[in-house]
Amino acid sequence: MTIGLTGPGGAGKTQACQVFAEHGYHIINADEVSREVTVSGSDCLNEIISEFGRQFLDGHGNLLRRELGLHIFGSTERVAALNRITHPHIINRIKERMSAADNVVIDAPTLFESGADILCDKIISIIADKELRSQRVTKRDGIDDRQAMARFMSQHEDDYYIMRSDIVIYNNRGREEFREELIKELESGILG
Repeated sequence: MTIGLTGPGGAGKTQACQVFAEHGYHIINADEVSREVTVSGSDCLNEIISEFGRQFLDGHGNLLRRELGLHIFGSTERVAALNRITHPHIINRIKERMSAADNVVIDAPTLFESGADILCDKIISIIADKELRSQRVTKRDGIDDRQAMARFMSQHEDDYYIMRSDIVIYNNRGREEFREELIKELESGILG
């Protein structure tokens, strides 16, 4: 069974992954995979630099992620160009990892955009109110409300996730209540 886990920032995907891991699922974090495929000297990184320029490399040949992020932020064309380069590499690496496990959760904020949703038997979206997500993100990432809301502007609205998911779980309560709800859903056969 392969589950795609997605949703907007601050909704609770990391906590959901912890619960899935406790229930025997192998977690594949798409952000970690993205870092793997863009290591110094990789084909993916070479393609990125060919598209955007060497100014996004540090002195050791590593990708300057923050600088590249600032460069593409707000430009749909640049984001699309980066996605065209990275997504095929990420999907291939996810497939490699999937072959080594039976029950897998692909934790991917851009599950649909990357095309990774086609690898999944079920798709679960975690959703939460924007104000609550903002509180979580500001605490987690050490940013202010304005910066959190700017991030959210580049993300999809809840309906985008809801319409594309088999299961939607709302996380508008405390951590323990969310955890208990996930465990109850898993034990009730939500995925079977």
